[in-house]
Amino acid sequence: MLQSMILVQNPFILKIVNMKDSSLSGIDCSVTCQTPCLMQVFWGVSMEELDKMIHMSWLQLKKVLLRNDLQEIRCLGKNQMEELDICENNVLKIVPNQVITAADLGTLPRTRFPLVVLMLRKDCLLEDDDQKNSVVAMVTVVHIKDLVCTLSTTVIAQYLKQASEQICCLKPLYMPTDSSSYQQQYSDNVSGSTQTPAECVVCQTNPISRVLLPCRHTCVCVTCFQDSLPVLCAEESFSLIFVSKTKSHKFTQKVIENLLGQSSTGMRGGQGLMTI
Repeated sequence: MLQSMILVQNPFILKIVNMKDSSLSGIDCSVTCQTPCLMQVFWGVSMEELDKMIHMSWLQLKKVLLRNDLQEIRCLGKNQMEELDICENNVLKIVPNQVITAADLGTLPRTRFPLVVLMLRKDCLLEDDDQKNSVVAMVTVVHIKDLVCTLSTTVIAQYLKQASEQICCLKPLYMPTDSSSYQQQYSDNVSGSTQTPAECVVCQTNPISRVLLPCRHTCVCVTCFQDSLPVLCAEESFSLIFVSKTKSHKFTQKVIENLLGQSSTGMRGGQGLMTI
């Protein structure tokens, strides 16, 4: 059974930079916005409040931010809302407006996340079928290393909300290497770099051009994928995605086989694959 995926443009990218220097006193983030947006930073958000934020209507979220009526989302601290224009790899220093300590976040196991960043489209969308799948908000959950929880600073999860109120979680693509070079090449390709993409793990000649699902291994080329499933794991692959570059340096993706007949969503952007 053939089933097409939905191509979704994700206008938001948020990455942590200078991880070793990150603390509850401040953290550096690289932000890319393809549309003007509102950005709100929350400190010490409980699991219940995060769930409330994610499932709140995006229009209601927008009203909450614009009216500065943030009492609806309880947390240990909130920064002043920022309005961001279209930008690429803009490094922002995020600093709490009041002192947040490890003790404030509680003992292990914790029920609060140190940092949650909400990015929301500033413009309005038309209520038609063409825009119902547009990404209107992204919620990034960040762990920050402290004296109580000594795990390295990292992005725990990123959730995308579509205009239709459907919620998706960004998933990483797994590259076949023990170094970071392939991941960097993939990121460069997404951002428009002309650097040669990673090589297929089978022929080690052609560039990688297929993402296997549901395992999300990004490892084979167009020539080798039919005879190489599975390549890196024992999980049966039920579908795959074309990852090919056009002259405009945009990524296009589509499912060519989906034996399960399940609904999935493809994402065009630098952070990976969205699944429902």
